[in-house]
Amino acid sequence: SADAFSALTGLRESDQIYAHSVEVGAIFQLTYQQIVEKKGTKSVFQNKQDAILGALLHDLGKSKIPKDIIDSTEHFEKNSRATQIVRSHPVFGAELLAKMNMPDCMVDMTHHHHVKQDTSMLSSYPADVDFKDISFETRLLSIVDIYQALAGKRKYKKSWSPPATMRYLDALAGIEYDLRAWDPFLHVMGVYPKGSLVKLNDSSLGFVMNVPGRGGDLEKPMVAIIRSNQGETLTHHEVIDLAVERDIRITEDLDSQEIFGEKALDIFTSISVS
Repeated sequence: SADAFSALTGLRESDQIYAHSVEVGAIFQLTYQQIVEKKGTKSVFQNKQDAILGALLHDLGKSKIPKDIIDSTEHFEKNSRATQIVRSHPVFGAELLAKMNMPDCMVDMTHHHHVKQDTSMLSSYPADVDFKDISFETRLLSIVDIYQALAGKRKYKKSWSPPATMRYLDALAGIEYDLRAWDPFLHVMGVYPKGSLVKLNDSSLGFVMNVPGRGGDLEKPMVAIIRSNQGETLTHHEVIDLAVERDIRITEDLDSQEIFGEKALDIFTSISVS
């Protein structure tokens, strides 16, 4: 329909929203697939591509929000007209997906991804929704949505480190987010998500290389050392398994962009294990 094409075009017009949607789609598909496999349950999606698409379209309704509002870096008051317009995007998105004859699970994800477990919270919308009626997929999406919003790169704010984001979400689990969605998400992403830059107690720096598997201590991943405790940037990298090397531990998580700038991703992807 004309509305659907207009909406998709509108989504592309905002780099911020489009980049957010793409990353949410990728993270959701990754975590959801692993959760389904671990639980031995059946996916509600026909294939992996549908899982990505359902998450990618979660903010489709923002294509109907005026560009000056959606791209604004201004903090709108909770009862302002602009806030009310922004908070309408789940309803707009659900209407658009329904017109496109998308599966009910995708419509639900778009319609309810801002509904909190405690629906009386001001940050929970649309109103008059029973949390018990919301699908597991939508509950997981709401976590992924906030994770990316905090850890993803933004022009107008400093991003949180992935571990800091996980700690924040953990504090809200059971209040804003369903523990039954949070716990499997945590075990897929880890306390220190893969690629996190961390400082060890010997002052060396390294990138987290894995998420400890079933029964493993999430606080003790494998870390590839990329800067020695003497401040030397290494070209060959020792990988330390913190579950084995019990005298070594993580003392701090760092912003890789602050430490390495635009080279951070290149450094991580070029890790050479000695």
